[in-house]
Amino acid sequence: PDHEDFAVRTAGMPGLGILGATFGYVIAMDSPSGRPPEQFQWGTTLWHEMAHVFTLEATDHLVPRWYSEGISVFEEWRSGPNPGVRIPMTVYNAMQDDRFLPIASLDEGFVRPTYEEQVIVSYMQAGLVCDFIDRHFGGDKLRELLNAFRDGLKTDEAITAVTGLEPGDFDDRFSDFVIGEHGTVLDQLQHWHHTQNEIGNKLLAENWPEVIELATELTGILPDYIEPDSPWLAIARAHNELDEREAAIAALETFWQKGGYDPAALKRLSGWLAEAGREGTAIDAMMSVMLVDPLDVETHGELGDLLLAAGRADEALREYEVALALEPHDMATAWYRLARAEHELGNDDRSQAHVLRALDVAPHFRPAQRLLLKLAGGTTDE
Repeated sequence: PDHEDFAVRTAGMPGLGILGATFGYVIAMDSPSGRPPEQFQWGTTLWHEMAHVFTLEATDHLVPRWYSEGISVFEEWRSGPNPGVRIPMTVYNAMQDDRFLPIASLDEGFVRPTYEEQVIVSYMQAGLVCDFIDRHFGGDKLRELLNAFRDGLKTDEAITAVTGLEPGDFDDRFSDFVIGEHGTVLDQLQHWHHTQNEIGNKLLAENWPEVIELATELTGILPDYIEPDSPWLAIARAHNELDEREAAIAALETFWQKGGYDPAALKRLSGWLAEAGREGTAIDAMMSVMLVDPLDVETHGELGDLLLAAGRADEALREYEVALALEPHDMATAWYRLARAEHELGNDDRSQAHVLRALDVAPHFRPAQRLLLKLAGGTTDE
């Protein structure tokens, strides 16, 4: 699957950054393999598109683009697979440059953008508008806006009818809300960018103590920042280089708990947690990878191994079946893993069939030989 194919099929032209599109009850999405894993969390994208189904159908498809996108972003933040309000640095830069649009013309940011990043800025502004309405006027007003759009009102008319504010007054109140929520970050944005550059230099110089010092300072400014240049990742790397594994785990775990979804980082965290005897949390971290990179065969195998060791053979079997369906290079190990899970579940006939398939691929595969001997009533687990 190729993202550009998806863009052409859904929007008619390549080069668009869309991850999904909703047409009434029909949802089209990028394949999980259509983009690099660290750029695309398909679970959140599906949640976003599902919200469009409701806003489109509730308004007979009369909802303006900004409001449908705003509700979808708001639902991502509030109840999606990876909840929490997270603002990309591009959007903070736009806030500082006063590039948010008036509510009456917010649709223009989606359909007639005037600068490169305006579409993503408009997505985030629309989500923040919905957050503002929910917190200052109540969640019922979000539903009332849907009804107003269904009845044919335009954005300026609907805002006044539902909130009692003229569009200009609404803009002023919203601006105050944004400053109240994010003003501290905006005041330190230039310092943030300068310090990020310094961290990059210290990483290149392998000056790990200074990396930790500078990155820790940034986590105090913006603790929920989980983009690829997140300071939490720099802290984890530096502590690991200094053989301070416990501190490295703490940093990566914080990154994950705040919504970080870089698959390489989460796999590393899962491995470290397993080594530290925290198998349950290791499993949870590895399961988070499935919302980002569900087609990686090694991840399914490793997750299955963790589940099997934890006595969760039924879940391990599911992961091993997925790994086999992905046609791994090492088919012998894939069949052997299935055999082990079936044996743990008491399904020895199926286990024997799987282990024979493993030995058919690799006749001298010793773990499979030992399992077959055990199933035949011979010896041992050694």
